Amino acid sequence: MVTATLAAMGKGSSEDLHRAALNVAVELVELGLVLPALEAAAHRWSRHIDPSLLRYFAGEVLEVTPNPKLLNPEIPNP
Repeated sequence: MVTATLAAMGKGSSEDLHRAALNVAVELVELGLVLPALEAAAHRWSRHIDPSLLRYFAGEVLEVTPNPKLLNPEIPNP
């Protein structure tokens, strides 16, 4: 869905529209579709958006990803 949206917009569309589509992808990550979203970002989206928007997506994903230490306090500190 996000890939088709980005392809339809092309690189010439506004950055705000691209960010809106990427925000949908971040919500999909929050819902558990992590691998499909990351695979699409890595292999398909670069043809349709500026690299700075891929960095934006990566940053947003990192913001919504919980710290594994919080999920499992038994993980030892490095």
